Amino acid sequence: MTRAEERVHRPLISALQLEWKELGGAGRLALFGLVVSLGVALVLGFTIPAAMSRHIRHGHLETLQASVVHLEANGLLPDTPSRRGEDPLLDEVTDLRLMGGDVLGFRVWAPDGLIVYADLEDEVGRRRSITPEVATALSGDPITAVAERDGQRYLAYYLPAGTLVVEVFEDPHSVEHAVAMVARNVWTSIGLGVGVLGVFMGSLTLANARALNRRRRQAESLFDALVRSQEVERHRILGALHDDIGQPLYRLLYGLQGSQDRIASDHPVTEELRRLEHIVRDIDDHLRAELRVLHSGLTGGLGLGTALEDLADVAQAEADLHVDVVPVADELLRELDADEASTLLRSAHEALMNVRRHAHATKVEIRLCRSDGAVTLHVDDDGIGIRGVPGLGLATTRRRLEVQDGSLTLGRSPLGGTRFTARLPGRSDAKGAPEVFAR
Repeated sequence: MTRAEERVHRPLISALQLEWKELGGAGRLALFGLVVSLGVALVLGFTIPAAMSRHIRHGHLETLQASVVHLEANGLLPDTPSRRGEDPLLDEVTDLRLMGGDVLGFRVWAPDGLIVYADLEDEVGRRRSITPEVATALSGDPITAVAERDGQRYLAYYLPAGTLVVEVFEDPHSVEHAVAMVARNVWTSIGLGVGVLGVFMGSLTLANARALNRRRRQAESLFDALVRSQEVERHRILGALHDDIGQPLYRLLYGLQGSQDRIASDHPVTEELRRLEHIVRDIDDHLRAELRVLHSGLTGGLGLGTALEDLADVAQAEADLHVDVVPVADELLRELDADEASTLLRSAHEALMNVRRHAHATKVEIRLCRSDGAVTLHVDDDGIGIRGVPGLGLATTRRRLEVQDGSLTLGRSPLGGTRFTARLPGRSDAKGAPEVFAR
C-alpha cells in the first residue's frame, strides 16, 4: 500500500474503530445478529429452491416407479420389440400409467441396448449404446438426469423393471417453473424480512446516534462551563498568589535587606540574614514561575513555544545568561495537551533554576523535539557539569513526568555542561517520525 493510500485508509479505519466503540455492547450484539440473519437468509434463499427441486423430482420418480412396478408385476412389458398397436392392452396401460401430464414420451431398454417398446414407432427395434444412466438403472437404482431426444432437452427418469429399464421423458419447464415460483416467494419473503429488520436496525442506529449527539452536546456544554470556571478560578488564584503571598514576600525581603544594612557586615546575625534572604528569593522565583504559568493560561501545546520564550527572557533579565530557544514546529506543539505542555514548561523552569543556582554557566539552549516516538525537551548549558546529588526540585519534576509515563535524565551536554532531558510519550501516529524542530 502506498503512502497516499495509507493517508486515505487511516482516517477511514480510525472512524470505523470510533463508530465500533460507540456502538456499545448492545449495539455490537444487534449488529452481529443482523449479520447472522443476513447470512441465514442467503443460505435459505439458495437451499430452499434447491431442496424443492429435489423434492419434486423425487416425488415424480416414486410415482413413475410405482407405475413401472405395476407394469412389471402384470407381465405387460415385452422382452422383444413390440410396436404400438400390436398389444392394445399394453398401449392402454402405458398411456394411462405413463403418458399424460408433463410426461411427453418413453422407451423401454433391453440389457443389450435394444429398444423393445416406445411411444415413437421408429425407435422400436433400434439398438443404442448403453448410457451411464441406463447402466445405473439396470443395476437396480432409479436415477434422474437431463437427456436429449430428437434435439430437445428433457428431464429423464430411468426406472428399473426387472431386466429392463423404462426411460420416461418429462417436460423440464414445469419443474423449473415451480422451482422459480418457490424461489421468487422465498426471496420476496427474505427481502421483506431483511427490509423490516433493516428499518428496525436503522431506527435503533438513528436513536443511538441522536442519544450520542445529545450526550456529546451535553459533554461539550459541561466542558465549556468547566473551562470558564477554571478560567475564573485561575484568575482568582493568580490574584491571591500575587496580592496575598507575593507582596508580603517582597515586604519580607525588603525587611531582611534593611536589617542587613543596620548590622555590621561581620556581625554573626548578618550571615543568617543573608541565608534567609536567599531562601525568600528562591520562594519568590518559584512563585513568579507559577504565576507565569497561570498567566500564560496554557490550554494546549500551541502556547508552549511562547511560554518557553517568555521563560528564557525572564532568565536572561534576572541572571547573566544567554538563553536560546530553538523554534518549535506547530505540528509538534499540536500533539501536546494542556497537562503535557504545563509539565514540560515546569520542567524547563526547574532546569533553568538549577543552571542559575549551580552551573556557573553563561549560555543555555532549550530545544523541544520529537525523537524515537517521544516528545523530548533538552536544556543544555556550558557550565561546570553535574555536582552532588539532585535535590528536591529535580525529584518533584521527575515524579511529574513519570505520572504521565515520561522520564527525566541528566547527562553530559554538547555545550560542555549538563544536559537536562525530559521525555513524554508521543502519540501513536507520531512514533518513528524524524525529529522536528523549526517551524
